[in-house]
Amino acid sequence: MQTIQDNTVWLVTVKNYIEVCLVPLALVAWIFSWCAPVLGIILVQAIRIKYLGSNFTRKVLKSLDGQLAKVLPGFVYTNVVVPTKNFLSSLSGVKEAL
Repeated sequence: MQTIQDNTVWLVTVKNYIEVCLVPLALVAWIFSWCAPVLGIILVQAIRIKYLGSNFTRKVLKSLDGQLAKVLPGFVYTNVVVPTKNFLSSLSGVKEAL
């Protein structure tokens, strides 16, 4: 029984990683005219709503933020990621920071 629960948690976490990673991919696809701009807007809105209601999405976004902080140079993270993160947090009314 515990294995089924562990697999379910793993599966939901992987699904959330895929959903969150689709947002920047949609941006790149829009730049190269591979998809409509509205797709990126819809995906951002969906992730914002899921962030408010799903602990799995919060965990994934915090994990990806930590990985970006490790990989990107400090000035890029500070000047690009932090303002974007703060802007998206303000749109959803979230008082806590990622």
